[in-house]
Amino acid sequence: MSGGTVRSIYGGAGHSTTKGNRIINVTGGTVSYSVLGGSDSYSSTDTTDGIVQGSTLLYVGGNVTVGGETDTLNGVESGSVFGAGGGNSNSTAKGTVYNSHVIINGGTISTSVYGGGNYGSTGTQSNTSASTIIDVLSGNIGSIYGGSKSAGFSKSEYEDISTIDINVTGGTIGNIYGGSNTKGDVYGSVDMDITGGTITGNIYGGGQGEETVVTNNIDVTIGDNTNGPNITGNVYGGSAFGTVNSENKGNVEVTVDNGTIVGSVFGGGQGSSTQTPHVLGDITVTINGGDITNVFGGNDQAGSHTELNNIYLNGGVIDNVYGGGNKSSVTNTHIYENGSTV
Repeated sequence: MSGGTVRSIYGGAGHSTTKGNRIINVTGGTVSYSVLGGSDSYSSTDTTDGIVQGSTLLYVGGNVTVGGETDTLNGVESGSVFGAGGGNSNSTAKGTVYNSHVIINGGTISTSVYGGGNYGSTGTQSNTSASTIIDVLSGNIGSIYGGSKSAGFSKSEYEDISTIDINVTGGTIGNIYGGSNTKGDVYGSVDMDITGGTITGNIYGGGQGEETVVTNNIDVTIGDNTNGPNITGNVYGGSAFGTVNSENKGNVEVTVDNGTIVGSVFGGGQGSSTQTPHVLGDITVTINGGDITNVFGGNDQAGSHTELNNIYLNGGVIDNVYGGGNKSSVTNTHIYENGSTV
């Protein structure tokens, strides 16, 4: 699609199961609701309808506008791009795809970009490892989620080899989450590389919501040797109110190589007076460069981290460094000053 106006775009079918990979290319015009790589199947009565037995590739860019409506269509919000399909809350199979790759290179996506689907998901119906990749080169995006809006990613038996990769080299984005939105278990690891662009909100290695989980490793890297993003908010290794890692699997690593972070870097997650984030593995924060206001080893606002916390200060300029959290405790923390200016 390079022009005109449509309500929604689906790579799959309305209700039936479809086979083979799907490619969607949108570079102009207006999509008033959303773009979905998978199938619809919202109103289907069969719980196994709407499965795409294949993978999706979505390229959204140019001067396209996604969004503009205030209601939902087939249960899907206006203004989003989904790597998987729609589905509904009565089935974990509807709207699923095997793997997804979403590329954003321009345009305006008013709500969110998801590696997964609405109620649909990536990798939950295939008998092998799953992969989601989100590449952002430019454009204006409300938020990014590596997972789905209300579903998970992959299966527990493949969590050691399933990955969500989020790569941002440009664009203007509100918030970035490695996991799902609202609820969903991500069985796998999250690898996030934010080397450019402007982030007006926060970055989270995990998802958003108490019912979101990332079971394995989280690796968040900000900047590289030559470039870095401008981040107005905070960087969290953990989630917003949810859980990352498992009791016997997974750790969190946050590395800052370059860039400006007006807010703070937290090895843990974000909590509130009523919601507590959980990091079940070790936390390692490494600062090699950049300009940062505060660095905390633990959580923000709530929670207690009982595993190992290590902070390595190898470079960059930092106003304040705290081995613990902000209004939250840690049990075992170490700070190693090796060259940062604090």
